[in-house]
Amino acid sequence: MKIRCSKAILVNALSALSRITPVRAAHPILSGFMMFTKDGALVLQATDLELSLTVTVPAEVESEGCAVVTGRHLTELIRRLPEGDLTIQLMEDIQQLEVLYGQASVHISTWAVADFPALPSLPEQNKIAMEGAKWKRILRKVTVAAAPQEVRPNYAGVYIQFQSGKLKLVATDTYRLAFLSLPYQEEMPDFTLFVPVRPLGEVNRLLDDDQQLEIFWDQATIGFQTKIFTMTARLMDSQFPTYEKVIPKQYRLRIGIDKELLSATLERAVLFNELPSQQAVVDLKIEEKVLIISAEAAQVGSIREEIPLDSAEGEPCEALFTTRYLLDPLKVIDQEKVSLCLNGPREAAVYLEDGEESYLHLILPVRRLTDDAGGAGA
Repeated sequence: MKIRCSKAILVNALSALSRITPVRAAHPILSGFMMFTKDGALVLQATDLELSLTVTVPAEVESEGCAVVTGRHLTELIRRLPEGDLTIQLMEDIQQLEVLYGQASVHISTWAVADFPALPSLPEQNKIAMEGAKWKRILRKVTVAAAPQEVRPNYAGVYIQFQSGKLKLVATDTYRLAFLSLPYQEEMPDFTLFVPVRPLGEVNRLLDDDQQLEIFWDQATIGFQTKIFTMTARLMDSQFPTYEKVIPKQYRLRIGIDKELLSATLERAVLFNELPSQQAVVDLKIEEKVLIISAEAAQVGSIREEIPLDSAEGEPCEALFTTRYLLDPLKVIDQEKVSLCLNGPREAAVYLEDGEESYLHLILPVRRLTDDAGGAGA
């Protein structure tokens, strides 16, 4: 094998593969990358047996071949090389990969190709397609509410449902819930999937706005494919909660407010807390078309700001919330004017975004000692 390719393009592909390989691999071969030539390009693969990624890198192929090399060392080496084109060739007699750059060269030991596990093929049972920019936008809106894998693994995913001509995506960490619904014109039977958030995040990193993304699935596996990459992952087998039950049917108060003004005020309020910033709380109080935001910490001080409302329909409300949970939806809502609905100190608040893509983001208030415990996914 001998190829010539751009260092910049290669390092991007290697970085993506590095996020797939396990930090402490049960089998050493899983920390390696498979490299081979195909159709005049360089193909790179990595897997942790749960998630698999194949990336195609444009290259000038002088001779065909394949090799497996340690992923971390190859990635860090290529990242440290000067910009420009590289020549990579397999020296089969000594079982090493030679990387030539400028007037210099390095050698990396290779592993047995036969030991690298075969990657699963794309499931062919079902398929949908979507423009890259659209997929990335809707995924960002729901994954913000998914639980971290290391904290609540059974909620570290996105529930995808197709029903009556609509594609629905839902995620929750039981303290908040994001829901998005959009029309999907192509004919297909109803289905439900529970997809781990990790591969979804990796797809969004790899996907360009102008690429067409194809999504394949069966009962156990989901696959994503563009002209540049292919990814497969196991679906989650845990049961997603009946989310419809926790979405309020009506609201005591609905307000309209400028998104940037609300976000800037909350960013200041998060500083006035004795808790870590991720756990900081803020008080929201609405009186006569004014939103009063306040927070207080004995060792820091206090803040109280009033924001004029564009609209207010309903009765006055007050509730305490985790500041980060109020801030996160504002980073993914597209509209400049935000609709926020409240139901008092014990019931969930909801951001609403209307349009062809219907979006809501539910946030539970911080309960007082006298309140009952509960969760958005309960």
